[in-house]
Amino acid sequence: MNSPAMPKPAGWNGAKQQPDPKPSQHPPIGPMVIADIEQRCRDGEAEYGQPLRGFNGIDALGEAYRESLDQSLYLRQAIYEMGELLPLVESLLARFEALESRIEALESRIEALESRLAAHKSDGK
Repeated sequence: MNSPAMPKPAGWNGAKQQPDPKPSQHPPIGPMVIADIEQRCRDGEAEYGQPLRGFNGIDALGEAYRESLDQSLYLRQAIYEMGELLPLVESLLARFEALESRIEALESRIEALESRLAAHKSDGK
C-alpha cells in the first residue's frame, strides 16, 4: 500500500533542532496537562471503582504500547489533515491580502472624490 508523502505543515522542520520558545501571553501548558491527568484519574476511578494502583493484573507496558500506537495514528492523521488544509489556508490568506489592497485603493479613491466634492462645494458658494 502506497501512502502519501508526509506533508510539511507550517513550522514543520522534521528532526531539526527547534528554536527557543518566544515569550507568550497564553496560559502555560503544564498546568493544563496536570488538570488533564487529574481528570483522567477521576474518570478511571469512577469507571473502575478504584484508583489505578500497581500490581493490579493489568499489562501496563502492553496497554501503554497500544495507546502509543493509537497516538501515533492520531498524530499522523492530524499531520495529514494539516497538510491538506495548509494550501487552502495559504490561498485564503493571499486572497484576503489582495482584497485588503483593493479596499485600501478604494478608500484612497473615496478620499480623493470627497476632497474634490468639498472643493467643488466651496467654489460654488
